[in-house]
Amino acid sequence: NTIFKSSPLMPSKKSPFFSTKKDTDAALDLPPVTGRSPSLPASETVANQPAFSSSGFTRLPKPLQGDWLMDHEEKGQTVSSYLRSTRVGGQFLPPSPTFNTILLVPIGSSFSSPLGSLFLPLLAARCSDFFPGFNVKIFGGKEGKPLSLKGVARRENEYSNPQYLIPEIFSLVNRTTSRDHTAYCRLGITMEDIYPGEGWNFVYGQARLMERTGVFSFCRHSPLFSSGTRVRDVAVGEIDQLKFFRRCFKTMSHEITHMLSIRHCIYYQCLMNGNNGPGEGAARSMFYCPVCLRKAAASMARAGGDEGVDLRQRFVNMREGWESVLSSLSGSGRGVRNDIKWLQDRVNFMDGTCGHCDAVDYIGSSDEEGEGGEEEEGSGGIGGGAPALVKTLEELASLVQGTMSYPPFPPSGSGAEFASALSSQVTVVPASGRSFKVSRGLLGCHVHGAEGGASQESVAWLMNAAKLGRGEVKKAAVEAVASLPRTFVPPGLIF
Repeated sequence: NTIFKSSPLMPSKKSPFFSTKKDTDAALDLPPVTGRSPSLPASETVANQPAFSSSGFTRLPKPLQGDWLMDHEEKGQTVSSYLRSTRVGGQFLPPSPTFNTILLVPIGSSFSSPLGSLFLPLLAARCSDFFPGFNVKIFGGKEGKPLSLKGVARRENEYSNPQYLIPEIFSLVNRTTSRDHTAYCRLGITMEDIYPGEGWNFVYGQARLMERTGVFSFCRHSPLFSSGTRVRDVAVGEIDQLKFFRRCFKTMSHEITHMLSIRHCIYYQCLMNGNNGPGEGAARSMFYCPVCLRKAAASMARAGGDEGVDLRQRFVNMREGWESVLSSLSGSGRGVRNDIKWLQDRVNFMDGTCGHCDAVDYIGSSDEEGEGGEEEEGSGGIGGGAPALVKTLEELASLVQGTMSYPPFPPSGSGAEFASALSSQVTVVPASGRSFKVSRGLLGCHVHGAEGGASQESVAWLMNAAKLGRGEVKKAAVEAVASLPRTFVPPGLIF
């Protein structure tokens, strides 16, 4: 079983698991993609490669007391091991075009309430955007009657409200939906509080990988939960609907991903991080990291059959879907707006125009963290306009020639496409006399990548310039490195 929320009653372990940069690179590693290879899933197209770039993602730091990885010894799951375990005849049964339904099963009378009726179709629609290739259905149809919790074992939680036993809910879901033979996975969703057994206070959700069945609860995501108000009694206009919905979708998409046989992520800030609650250092993202996206995309492609999966279009559909949520629900919407911005930046990145790094004019900017660890574009920078950037590239090229090749941006198979898409390039003639072309936006991209904690290669690139540079180049690189959080700078490179 995979538990999404740890109970405060569970004992802590002494030695946390931490993935090194080498572990992270190995987890994402696959043979270079030059075309469609029959040994790789249909998601591994050249066009999809930018989506698997680590740019824009932060590696997980060492866990602190109270973090999930301090309490749970997670071993990680590489892309290669996932593909082996989910191939035909492997450990886990893969989806197929005739076996590709994600079945959402509403449970409890709360889904007949105004808030439940408002949320349910929106959850299904966003789920379709998030898992292309799969057929997302609500059990019983849009107007289907939720399953009754009558007869399911229960106890009282800390607010004297009913709390239902998960193993019996699993039995209810499996028993009721067993005739749907297209259902690859089944997710029971409820607005009641749940717990997995004695010794646990509660969980947000739980998934059984082998059965591909999950259960999750909206209950504790409600802003009014701590007041003792049950979700079924919450008036539609009484809460921040956007914040509530966003929290619910995050848990739901996490649980569904577990049912695709994808385990907790130990590599980057990611939707699939384990979560010990509000103080957790990980689990700040609404989206997959490149490791988990590569695994999930393989399942999406298998579910969709010959059509494969277009990851750029997935980002577009997700962005448009969240824009519709923003217009349908009330609330502050700050987190949703940050999500929309991140998705648009990812589309720009796949198009070869980084959302933050203009190919001609941009050198760098400072970023502020928004809700959920997402970035908001700031102001300032480390330099001026295009002429200074050209000079910087020329000088950097002469400094590092012979000791460094420019790290591809984005890495892995799409550097050429990205470089050709940039509007301006300059010919650089380094000290050796051998000329080569460098995109004008390269330095700006590395600065942005380093500031966002996105790429240790970008940090090392700037650190080399700070160490070896002279004049304005050294000054610019030193300022850029000095502005980075210390956790982004490899210890061996601190000067």
